[in-house]
Amino acid sequence: MKRSKLLLVAVVAGLVAVLWNVRQVEFARRAVFQPAPDYDALEVDRSREVAHARPESTWPTPTWTDFRGPGRAGVYVETPIRTAWPAEGLRELWRQPVGAGYGAVTIANGRVLALEQRRDDEALVAYDLGTGDELWSVRWPTRYSDAFSGEGPRSTPVQFEGVAYVLGATGELRAVATATHTTVWRTNVLELSGSSNLEYGLAASPLVVGELLLVPTGEPGDGVDAASLLALSRADGSVVWRALAERASYSSPLLATLQGVEVVLLATATRLVVLDPGTGALLGSHPWAIDGGFTCSQPVVLGDDRVLLSGGYGMGSTVVDVALANGVWTLTERWRSRRYKTRFDTSFPVGEHVYGLDEGILACLDPRTGERVWKDGRYGYGQMLLAKDHLVVLGETGELVLVRVSPQALDERARFQALDELSMNPLAAAHGRLFVRNKLELVCYELWPEEAD
Repeated sequence: MKRSKLLLVAVVAGLVAVLWNVRQVEFARRAVFQPAPDYDALEVDRSREVAHARPESTWPTPTWTDFRGPGRAGVYVETPIRTAWPAEGLRELWRQPVGAGYGAVTIANGRVLALEQRRDDEALVAYDLGTGDELWSVRWPTRYSDAFSGEGPRSTPVQFEGVAYVLGATGELRAVATATHTTVWRTNVLELSGSSNLEYGLAASPLVVGELLLVPTGEPGDGVDAASLLALSRADGSVVWRALAERASYSSPLLATLQGVEVVLLATATRLVVLDPGTGALLGSHPWAIDGGFTCSQPVVLGDDRVLLSGGYGMGSTVVDVALANGVWTLTERWRSRRYKTRFDTSFPVGEHVYGLDEGILACLDPRTGERVWKDGRYGYGQMLLAKDHLVVLGETGELVLVRVSPQALDERARFQALDELSMNPLAAAHGRLFVRNKLELVCYELWPEEAD
């Protein structure tokens, strides 16, 4: 009997391994063989728009100007949302062909900003929020591409006080005045920090902290200026401080409050670091190294004294307790588990639980103990947004799915096909509208509820 049980366990484990490998091969196939944008068709479309140009739309105060929105939390609270979706899906307001890129859009002052590849140039492109018409673009000669993920920039443009801060895949950093679409200043952070590029290009989005702009770089060399995190003056791009000698990751810095103190959290290729935002001084750290340096998910703050880290590629997750006593910061691991692994997306804390895509399958986690409560719903390596106790999920294959948040079980309410081809770009929402994109298209949907919702 014991031998039979062992044999059964071995067979099940083998089947799981086979299914896992099939899943990874399918994802790799989608990534490697995803079609490139049709730049000829895109340029014809844009020339038609210029010939029939309309006045720019006017909209209220900006609300989604940062990577993953306010506080980089991925939470939409500006308006109610529609929670009873029609069978055919949300109402499409406009759809545009775009250049390649893996970042999200940001929205302010009636403009939707996207970072795209346009043939041999990277480009910051502005679209009219109301119509989707392209308003202007600022370009610079750079084309990044790799064999796995293809061409295009990876980060998200960050808007603050009328200026967009944009980081390209090869280190080009620009401050662009959005009213006049002129470049205020430019630099290259790889050159500035004595760093080489990462294997899949720079992907982190710059972080505004007061008068500073914090920008992760690549893999520092041995020079005196080598650093994987730079703090630049927002006014002119000059270096204010440099920090960290280790390799950067694909995760973006986060401004957070821990133990009542404002700090910067950043997951590098080897650890979680807690930094003083004004000086770059290292306050504390905790080991967190994913094979290959492929850290993509953001650290998630759980209250005033805990941080959740999660990663794919077999890494798992951990909660780190953060203490401050007599000016000394201490980071201590509360638990570690391989049963919850977010690869590209970032987790969402709701009440006493956390929700995220565990290697492409939606899962609910108890962050107090590390126990996985449930795991269900195969959405692939997509992205999510939280609004009104619902998760809006953009699946890897381009489906939009509405899931009501519940620690009891998966509660999927609606789904429809929003995009074709591989879809891994983070979502954005503003003024009752939802914005989804991939390397081929940008689509705006009406998220505002009907009277009956």
